[in-house]
Amino acid sequence: RTTFAKTMQDFNAVYVPNYVDTKLYKPIARKPDGKIHITFPRRASPERGYWLMSDALPPIMEKYKNVVFNFIGFAHGDKIKNDINRLIKLFPGRVNHRIVEPDDMPQVYQETDISLIPTLYSEGTSLSCLEAQSTGNIVISTNVGGLPNLIIDGYNGILINPNAHDLMTALDVV
Repeated sequence: RTTFAKTMQDFNAVYVPNYVDTKLYKPIARKPDGKIHITFPRRASPERGYWLMSDALPPIMEKYKNVVFNFIGFAHGDKIKNDINRLIKLFPGRVNHRIVEPDDMPQVYQETDISLIPTLYSEGTSLSCLEAQSTGNIVISTNVGGLPNLIIDGYNGILINPNAHDLMTALDVV
């Protein structure tokens, strides 16, 4: 039971937690291809950490020739679309962008080694984070909003401060 403060009336409430269907979002055995697959599994927008990730990506791609990077999701605005195209041209065949249907996301995560959740602004429970964890990805996330409630730093993911240097360092360590 709970009480609504304005009227002080009691009413029954049902708590429905965020969750992931672990029958769909589960690790699978993959044939090794010698590559490290990194995914940004969310809308490419400033609040979701797009620019932070965009700054950190080139040095990692230059240092590690076996990294393949995937943007999965809608790109917000021409500036971000143009920047994604710049990265695709800068690293041909190694940087990709696509939008997939929600039902295809389990496969995206199953083809991913590292998922980046570099949120800059407040975020509640991140479905992207839960899906990536459930699928066995290494998750690198900023210590913003509800993300530290999902990640125990060094145990089931890596928590970083929301800046490009910390993201590059975390990617370099993994």
